Amino acid sequence: NAGNSDSLFITDANITGTTGIRLQIPTIAKVRRASNSAVQNTGNHFSFWAASNSTPLPTENTGIFSINAPDIATMEAGLVSNNINTGFDNVFQNTSENVHYGNVERIDYIFPNGFTTNESASLSKIGFIIYDFGGGSPFNIAGISELNIAKDPSNYSLPVVSVEESDFGNNLLTTERDFVIFQKDPLFYGGETRPSARRNSNIKGVFISLAELGFTIGQKIYGFSLFANDVPANSTVAALLDFNSFPTNTNSNNMLDLVNSVGLYSFSQTVLSSPVLLRASVQNLSVVLQWNNESIVNAKKAILQRADNNMIYYDLKEISINQSTYTDMSLRTGISYYRLKVFEKNGDIKYSNIQYVNSNKKKAQIFPTVTNDMLYVNTQNLKMSKPFTISIYNLDGKLVQSYNPKASSFINLNVSNLQKGMFVIVVAQENETIISERFQKN
Repeated sequence: NAGNSDSLFITDANITGTTGIRLQIPTIAKVRRASNSAVQNTGNHFSFWAASNSTPLPTENTGIFSINAPDIATMEAGLVSNNINTGFDNVFQNTSENVHYGNVERIDYIFPNGFTTNESASLSKIGFIIYDFGGGSPFNIAGISELNIAKDPSNYSLPVVSVEESDFGNNLLTTERDFVIFQKDPLFYGGETRPSARRNSNIKGVFISLAELGFTIGQKIYGFSLFANDVPANSTVAALLDFNSFPTNTNSNNMLDLVNSVGLYSFSQTVLSSPVLLRASVQNLSVVLQWNNESIVNAKKAILQRADNNMIYYDLKEISINQSTYTDMSLRTGISYYRLKVFEKNGDIKYSNIQYVNSNKKKAQIFPTVTNDMLYVNTQNLKMSKPFTISIYNLDGKLVQSYNPKASSFINLNVSNLQKGMFVIVVAQENETIISERFQKN
């Protein structure tokens, strides 16, 4: 429902490094509201956010907006659009202390036909993903096990799962996305949509398996319900069905900004039941990786993996299962992603969380970018004990010059014999590209 090239629809996902497939299932979204002393209606007002690609600046209150989403008539319709560009702001805030109150007490994602898992299914590999704009807002979730004739939940599979900020994965976008918040209330301003100033944020997600929701093999599953985190996690089924009994004064600044995406996801591998908490930091010209190894001490082996922006991972180093730190000496300019691949003794392959570092520290510097005859390469941060190569390519990818210079912190290259045009110079060491930049030969 976004309408231009900036649209991002959720069709698959990557959870702790394991490819997943989204299963298309007919879905109904129902929003349950309850009036309270501050707001005497059950749904006239709702707000949603949409991606913005124009002025005003985040600090401005007026200006011209170019919005990558149309007006949304109802929250229920928007919630099943599977469009990562739009979502709903602070869906469980319901007091007049916050301008986005909507008295939302429960959101039901209903699969009216239901589905049943068979004996070959792994309940820990199948489940739902909740995406949060801004990332990491706590909430509660329960699986729907029965529907009544009106297609409303009539029974839940317990327990209620409490999701905390620490349960979410990393940012899903490479950069923060600009957005605006729309407020819509048919009782005011003729029902027109009124936007806020532009802001920016990222998106995070959390995978909730059928096993965590208490479902068993062969049980019919009809979807799930979302609740504010102040709905008690030890609630009975009767309490969950009676949304009028929920707290009606929820007012936290850290509430779920729900991305319009719903579906059933199946993954080829399970995630670690006791996660390895991988952390990465840049120190000087190296990446220091640390993790708690309690989850892998009984594993067969573990491999540290790295990926660039293409998110294609390769093996960096097999580590000892008793090891809890590693220093990657080959820091790259830009973003590098890291994860641990764990091989368990029963044959399962599982993954840690993903960490990334973004470095603008270049191990080599090339200048000038426009030249008649000379190029200069500063290699003082390379390993002087290891050989390196310098290659020059035309824009068709053809090698036109190559060098195997002696170890030095400063290299002079004469390129006066090159034809006029654009070229790419590549510095590599130990089969790794250290830097690749364009320059123009006049």
